[in-house]
Amino acid sequence: MIEVAVLLVSVSADVTSPPIGMRWVPAGTFIKGSDLSRARENERPAHTELLEGFWIDETEVTNDQFAAFVNATGYVTTSERPVDWDIMKLQVPPDTPRPTDAELAPASAVFTPTNGAADPRHFTQWWHLVPGADWQHPEGPSSSIEGRAAWPVVHVSWDDANAYAAWAGKQLPTESQWERAARYGHDGEPYVWGTDLTPNGIHMANIWQGSFPHGNTLEDGFAGVAPVKQYPPSELGLYDMAGNVWEWTADRDDSSMPIQKGGSHLCHVTTCESYRPSAKMSATADSALSHTGFRCVRPAEVKWLTYHGDSSVAPGRGRRIVLVAGDEEYRSEEALPMLGRMLQSHGFETIVLLSQNPDTGIIDPDESSHIPGLHLIDDADLLILQLRFRHLGDDDMKHIANYVASGKPVTGIRTSTHAFAYPDDSESAYADWSWNRSGGFGKEVLGETWVAHHGGHGREATRGVIEPSHQSHPVLRGVDDVFGPTDVYAINGLPDDATVLLRGAILTGMSPTDQPVDDARNNPMHPVAWIRERAMPSGNTQRVFATTMGASQDWSSDDLRRLLANAVLWQLGEENAIPAEGLAAPTIGPWDPSPFGFGGYKRDTRP
Repeated sequence: MIEVAVLLVSVSADVTSPPIGMRWVPAGTFIKGSDLSRARENERPAHTELLEGFWIDETEVTNDQFAAFVNATGYVTTSERPVDWDIMKLQVPPDTPRPTDAELAPASAVFTPTNGAADPRHFTQWWHLVPGADWQHPEGPSSSIEGRAAWPVVHVSWDDANAYAAWAGKQLPTESQWERAARYGHDGEPYVWGTDLTPNGIHMANIWQGSFPHGNTLEDGFAGVAPVKQYPPSELGLYDMAGNVWEWTADRDDSSMPIQKGGSHLCHVTTCESYRPSAKMSATADSALSHTGFRCVRPAEVKWLTYHGDSSVAPGRGRRIVLVAGDEEYRSEEALPMLGRMLQSHGFETIVLLSQNPDTGIIDPDESSHIPGLHLIDDADLLILQLRFRHLGDDDMKHIANYVASGKPVTGIRTSTHAFAYPDDSESAYADWSWNRSGGFGKEVLGETWVAHHGGHGREATRGVIEPSHQSHPVLRGVDDVFGPTDVYAINGLPDDATVLLRGAILTGMSPTDQPVDDARNNPMHPVAWIRERAMPSGNTQRVFATTMGASQDWSSDDLRRLLANAVLWQLGEENAIPAEGLAAPTIGPWDPSPFGFGGYKRDTRP
């Protein structure tokens, strides 16, 4: 029995319709941390990380945005609440006296410049707890945010930032996401824009100039927090990823305190110099200060499923299999993810593409022209199709067509004999792939197109019977008991290069114990699974596996799944690696297939 502890599922996004005020950070590797001489120990060592793509706010969350959240929810920030002594006393020595009510009143920390030079170790000289200071009163009760709609919100704790993010349908970035976005295009460089602090004399961020904590020369134009978008954006169109205000992240340090990134307008080369992308600091989750804000991220919208492979696991060794689901009747949208997980357990990377509503992203088997992610076929080692009467746009079809023309292996399941159907007046370059044009893709590639139901649809199930002359074929190792509730398809004839593996006995009913019908339809029985070694113009051959079984309920048959798994290795030229008992074919994850039938798919589901 194969045990799988974790299924790694990633998602990819359609980046053509960005969420308002957000920018796309592409998937990829980047160098996190720093080994530069100025780097602190918590920035070391520099190392490479791989991240999926994601959306990130182009600016820090502004007062205007935060006000919308407060107005909608009535939320009260940490700085606006009195300190709860019952909670506080659990964090101090048992004999600590209760502070006065005034000392427990709502307050927040505000930066105030000193009048002269100060010992940088004594931060209480410039940080003061000010009663009545909060996000609406940044400097204290007599101040306000009137006229500061586009200023970053400050005096927000980690708890406050998470509350806003949840309301906005977003989340705080991980430290890695934040750093990937900040240093995009500048890996290994000290600043988010390159190697010079002020290239060509241009100030790139709101930081401290002069002597800290007094004597700010304001060379960058601001003494304190600046409105957003006052400095040049990054290559990704992001503002203030260095300086202005510290930004909360979702991650915690070794002491379980949330991590902040980006530095602030108080950062100076003689103190923190934390406007470098690898720099960071931590604070308690309830900390709120006049130079602390945040921005949010949103995960990529799910468009397809990726089950990550493992190059160290045989026989898959990380090779890519793309499975494409798109039929209205046989629940391929349920079956192919399960088969993808099964093949992942053998080390393959499997990607499952699904027919979807182009406006909502909801899985819709009745949508015949939209399957996101078909470009991922370009790098596939094997293509598995379960399609019915699709008419894809030429930009999408070219990926399938180019793959087929390459001679790499192709699997077709059930309705893929009639995978494509273009209108008679179609001007598509791929109109000839239609099932009713000399058989189209089905006849040319798989070996047969749609003919008819041979068994009684929905009332006469199928028993797979091994072709005696090919019973020793490696694809049939471990295959003995194949049953499926779908009916046998009629086959008029297969090409000479086809090898029949299973024929379909039409049963008298829908149960595995039902007997074959005693009539001419079973004499001879029609093929339900075969392979081809199809001659290609290059002189090579393309290995094809096809089965007209394959409704979701059919895949509850262990041996049908094993047949597919064995066929994968044969198609990749590794039939010698198929064990005598055949490959293991587990169902991994929940498996409760829906009955076949038009309109029977599960509604309002996403990949």
